[in-house]
Amino acid sequence: METAFVTGTQKYMTPKKEPSTHKVALMIVLVASFIFLSPLFVNIRQLSMDDDWLTVYLHHHFIKDSFQCFRQIPLWSPYVCGGYPIAGYPEFPLVSPVILPTLIFDEIIGPKIVILFFYLLGTLGVFFLARENLRYHPAAAAYAALILAFSSWMPWTAKDGNFIEMHYFLFPALLFLITRFKKNGGEKPLYLFSILLSLVIFDGNVAFLALLLFLFLTVVFDPFREQEKPSEFMLKGAKALAAGVLLAILISMVKIIPMIHLLLYDSRGIDDYGVASEMAYTFRTLLDSLLYKRPWPSAPMGDSRVFVGIIPIVMALGFVGGNVRKSFGFVFLLTIAVFLAMGNNAPIDLFKMLWHLPLFHSMHKPLKYYDFFIVFFLAILAGGFVDLVFKKTKAGFLRCGVAVIGLISLFQLFFFNIPTNAEVFTHSGPALLKEKQFYHVRGLDLPRYDARTFNSNYYFNLLRGIGTIDWKANIAVGEYALPRYFVDSNDTLFPNPAYKGEVFFKNHGNKARPVFFSPNKIIVDAEVLEPDILVLNQNFHSNWQAEGFQVLNTRGLLSAAVEKGSRRIVFKYRLKGFLLGSIITVLTLLAVGARFFVVRKKNSTAAMALL
Repeated sequence: METAFVTGTQKYMTPKKEPSTHKVALMIVLVASFIFLSPLFVNIRQLSMDDDWLTVYLHHHFIKDSFQCFRQIPLWSPYVCGGYPIAGYPEFPLVSPVILPTLIFDEIIGPKIVILFFYLLGTLGVFFLARENLRYHPAAAAYAALILAFSSWMPWTAKDGNFIEMHYFLFPALLFLITRFKKNGGEKPLYLFSILLSLVIFDGNVAFLALLLFLFLTVVFDPFREQEKPSEFMLKGAKALAAGVLLAILISMVKIIPMIHLLLYDSRGIDDYGVASEMAYTFRTLLDSLLYKRPWPSAPMGDSRVFVGIIPIVMALGFVGGNVRKSFGFVFLLTIAVFLAMGNNAPIDLFKMLWHLPLFHSMHKPLKYYDFFIVFFLAILAGGFVDLVFKKTKAGFLRCGVAVIGLISLFQLFFFNIPTNAEVFTHSGPALLKEKQFYHVRGLDLPRYDARTFNSNYYFNLLRGIGTIDWKANIAVGEYALPRYFVDSNDTLFPNPAYKGEVFFKNHGNKARPVFFSPNKIIVDAEVLEPDILVLNQNFHSNWQAEGFQVLNTRGLLSAAVEKGSRRIVFKYRLKGFLLGSIITVLTLLAVGARFFVVRKKNSTAAMALL
């Protein structure tokens, strides 16, 4: 009896060996994905001049420069909007691990490495979802993964500068981990899920809401379930997701608290639904976009991000007809994704229903937030057809025919979409000299959300040590700083007659000069003949302090009352919410780490005792 028990235990403990076809399919997915994405790295020093990409470079360079030059975690940016509480900005990756490649390399190479990381997680996530949750044949799992990998979604998202939306590629991995936790228990999938989800919270902006919505729908209406009753799998799904999201929120408190503080200034809501629902599919434009890539002017955003071709769509329909029970959940979720991406063009305007909710009220352009899920669920359904054929038919010619047709569709996607990857980063960065002193510029009626002239470009100005007041902040806090120069559409600089300097007194007899200028700390030396108000050409914010001086708000600018004499005034930006959030985040990570190693050690000890 004891021998049998030990033998059974050893059998349970022995890892199950994957068949060679699984490993071959996995290797094909990895190699093909690397090749498809390789054009991004051919000229690794080249950048994109897309306006959104320049914002990414701005954020990443500012963080790295603050760390290197000032040994500061930048909570305030003097370079945008005349001074901005940047720590809480939703897209600012201050505490996100995605900043690590930039810290190692620079703001040009770092984001490319992040794209590769997200992209591989997405393709591998689909593969393992299909293999372990749906029990697809390795060829079917690889087919589903490569449809997502080779679709036009990633190339056109990258070309359009939507770096933040790369977080959508975490969805398959998140779904795999949370369904694994729901089904098998164990704490490791829960911890990994929460850490991955926290990446989205750190700098994913409102993409987090779309991901969370479809995680909820997929986990609660679980299309992966086997024989459970609806009440059982729905409750289990809700509990599992709630645990994972709660842990992710605790991990992300270092970002969430400053973000809430910033949103108190401006909730970023879009009150006009006509504006919010711009760029939504119709049934015609969606079908056009799914079947064709370029050129196709009827697609709402020009070239389509959801091009998968006719073969995967026909295969998806074949799977629906061949296995209604297994495909029903995915068809239901696909329908929801389609209706959301159609906005007010849908038979039921689900996007408007969500738009009435807090946070969802800030979403703009329905297809931008929900078209990824259309591609994802189509890929799963198309892979299901291949699985159906490989498992239900014994005819070799039929299997071979489906394999050949599937390969043709993948080759079509690969060769249609890989040129777009070569078009993302095509420019060399300009050689720039840093200005001797900091000052602001402001565009004269220049668009904030489109291409800018050289002298009004916020990224290039940052490299030169210059601030740009009219930056495209989605959350406005007021712009009161005075520019030294205005910039017109011809890139001509016009001196501002109202400019008084970056530090000045109301009384012209008093003198002041900045001796240290950094994101969180500004030092000014002053010779004060008469008590006066020292004004900094930075927006006032309540988190600024001055050691031994009273901080004031002078017409929206940061200032302090200074008495007669030679004075050194040290202004420091302190964000208590960031400190509190850091404490919660660190304690949560320590608790998770301790719990993980305790459980692991306990399991190891128990296993050794059985042996």
